Amino acid sequence: MLKHFTVLFLILLLIAQVQLGLCDDPTHIEVFFLEGVERDVDTEEEIAVVTSEDVEDFMDNYSVEEILTEYPDFDTDDVDIISAVGAELKGFNFGKVFNVPIPEGEDYEDMVTDLQGLDEVGYANAVFPPIPGTWPNDDHYPQPSQENDVNNWVTIQANLHSTTYTMANHSCMDINMQPAFDEYQGSPEIRLGILDSGVDFSHEELDGRDLNGSDLFRTISHGTAVASVMMANSNNDSGIAGIEWEAGLFSRQVSGNVPAKIREIYHADYDGDCDVINISYSFNSYNWSIAVAEAHTYGRIVCLLTGNENQFQDNITIAHTHPGIISVGATGPEGLRAIPFDWGSGGSNHGTYVDVVAPGTSIKAAQAGGGYTWPNGTSVATPQVAGLAGFLLGYSRGVYSGTAALTNEDIRGLICATAQGVRNYNVDFSTALGDHCTELGYGMVDAGKAIERLKDPWVIVHYPMPNNQLITGCDSCVNDYTGQMYFDHEFDTDETENCPEGNYIVEKYSVTKLARLEIDGDMPKAWGRGNDLRDGDPSPTGVHPVNFYPSNWIGAESVDVDGVVLKTYVYKVWNTNNGFQGWFPCEPVDLNWKFSLMYNTENTDVPDMDKEVAFVPTSSSISAHPNPFNGKVTIDYRVHTRADANISIYDTQGRLIQNLIKGRLQPGEYKVTWDATHSPSGIYIAKFTMGEIVMSQKLFLLK
Repeated sequence: MLKHFTVLFLILLLIAQVQLGLCDDPTHIEVFFLEGVERDVDTEEEIAVVTSEDVEDFMDNYSVEEILTEYPDFDTDDVDIISAVGAELKGFNFGKVFNVPIPEGEDYEDMVTDLQGLDEVGYANAVFPPIPGTWPNDDHYPQPSQENDVNNWVTIQANLHSTTYTMANHSCMDINMQPAFDEYQGSPEIRLGILDSGVDFSHEELDGRDLNGSDLFRTISHGTAVASVMMANSNNDSGIAGIEWEAGLFSRQVSGNVPAKIREIYHADYDGDCDVINISYSFNSYNWSIAVAEAHTYGRIVCLLTGNENQFQDNITIAHTHPGIISVGATGPEGLRAIPFDWGSGGSNHGTYVDVVAPGTSIKAAQAGGGYTWPNGTSVATPQVAGLAGFLLGYSRGVYSGTAALTNEDIRGLICATAQGVRNYNVDFSTALGDHCTELGYGMVDAGKAIERLKDPWVIVHYPMPNNQLITGCDSCVNDYTGQMYFDHEFDTDETENCPEGNYIVEKYSVTKLARLEIDGDMPKAWGRGNDLRDGDPSPTGVHPVNFYPSNWIGAESVDVDGVVLKTYVYKVWNTNNGFQGWFPCEPVDLNWKFSLMYNTENTDVPDMDKEVAFVPTSSSISAHPNPFNGKVTIDYRVHTRADANISIYDTQGRLIQNLIKGRLQPGEYKVTWDATHSPSGIYIAKFTMGEIVMSQKLFLLK
């Protein structure tokens, strides 16, 4: 005979209290009454009808005047029938969930305990107000009460969050971290790298974050300050807040064979294997530049300061000629290019190579040996962008889990495309990423806006499949430059066999191509994608491609209704002793164009064509295996956004069997095991509650 069970799709709003004390008290108690309390169906009043003497005694004991219907609009006829093995399961009846008010002066925990002890109650749970996002409680992170204080720019971290501050009749410009912190705080899976003077990992702001186990020159504060701006230990009632709260840090000093040390930071064959590299040192070494370009070729995100000499150049160092690098300038508290800095001279270097800016005046940071300092310059602007790059990469791995990862070009494109604009400066040129000026690049980075672009209804799509005939070859090939170069590899001589030392004549060609798409609606943001050689040989032919960098780079010049105009460079090379060496990385007709689009699916229509992958934010989910099971079952669950989550096991009568997890989770995939060794055979329900989202998974225990 087919048995009928009622499945309780319980909405357990078990929202943890915030440490800040912003929502200490619950609003009411939500109760699922098995019997003894009913909705007044005849009058459709929200006040429930109580028929149980035990419930009436409870109300008298706690001075509860009335019990209310929690979901008055729920239609009991809408309970669905769900088929399952060996049973017919009814959907949860929200009409049996009620609101028990908490009278003033009564202890809600005692009320919940007494309600849970009644036979008439399936569950009872205190409901708290919606929780605000994580507002770091570090001493020097701006709190909501600190508003409109001109002096606060120096005393607190207004570079991270200062939208309510004013100074010199300008809005203080910050990188808008608070909306991002509301969603996410970081991931221990992210590895950040730093090339600097050394890092004092014994400082409380960096304790426990060391990936390499040893670091020299810890008494020099520059590297310690840079590291703390990027990733200080946060939300710990002390000191400052970093940008990436969970990542590990791999450090190398600016001394000795620097190109080899850069390789140690990014290469998987070494201890570093870092996702993001921060270089807050100016240099004009070709070998350094080659190492930086190689890091980009291997898929790393490289953030490089523009320098503090107040110079205007199109390429302040050789490395800045590589378009895949994120070049970071600095602003003052008013959001304009920093000039001069607080030491009374200098200024943020500027030019066409600048990508984005971040605050760089009196930024509070950790000091080697303990305490804090307030450094200036692009040195402290750059780690804010590097920290944000790691932050966004970690977040994207959570919301896009199950698909290919965003590339370093995607993170760079996302950061540039969501920057806050050129402000009071004239637009010098525009690309498919937006308007650009030589003072600020694409503008101040905007963490909150970048996070929003990784959420529904926004998507990032990779085009095209390799060898897609739609966009191979080129539309134009123009000789931009003919000059002489000299190559002398210091850090890996094995790779020079097919590129011998000597003088080379190099012709540089700019190559363009239109990828036709016929876009309708708002124009998407676009950027090109070159080779992602994170774990492979940089060149199948053995010729090191970065000798002629940026040979693996593809840019998006513009985007309109006809499609995306792409651009790259190829190099025609002769050796003065050995003659013509060939085209690098290939002849123009053999180029394989790749690019990414970012757009709002509600406002933009892009025609169907071949795609490598579409990064569409995924939803939360729950599943179990094995199921049916005997003894233990593993519950896999996915969190699509930062939220308070709860997984509990109930029987089919709505009785709580066990709470498995409860707490605030970051986006990502998780698992938990329920040991049902001492539970009888039957059907159980795993309830996954995340904010207002409630999901369930039936569990079949067979013994």
